[in-house]
Amino acid sequence: MAYVRISNLLEVHRWDDDLNDWRPDLFFHNAEPDTVVSYGSKSWRYLPFIYQGAVRNRSGDNIQGAIILPSNRLSMDYAQSIVKRKLKVAVYTCIMNAGFDTVDAVLSKENWAGTSMSYDAEGLELTLASRIDAISFTVPNQYLRKEIVGELPTTGNITSR
Repeated sequence: MAYVRISNLLEVHRWDDDLNDWRPDLFFHNAEPDTVVSYGSKSWRYLPFIYQGAVRNRSGDNIQGAIILPSNRLSMDYAQSIVKRKLKVAVYTCIMNAGFDTVDAVLSKENWAGTSMSYDAEGLELTLASRIDAISFTVPNQYLRKEIVGELPTTGNITSR
């Protein structure tokens, strides 16, 4: 019998005013306690969490995800920071090697924003939503740049040939 070792990598981005762009800041994995995962020239530290991928929310206007964490001071601080600042969260679902310390293949990458959190004595749930929400969230400010959309017109002239 063959085992498929699946894990999640959690990447939290902070807004950098100097670069006017998102900058990856925190890197976590849920593969194996006391291991450091190497991926993309970064070291990902262990954080016990469960990732619940994209599902349509109750009102049907948006897709949501969730991260379930143990209820402790460390996870509360991370979750509060993500929600208060509406930080970008990227979640990678990966196939890991036998030692759970390197990524063999990335199955998917999902980009989210932390929108809310709820907790009790046993656990904490961080709710993730699309950066573009039809009801309660705003569209992030973007500028048309060559890196995003490709070649841009330099004039408003239209010619017919």
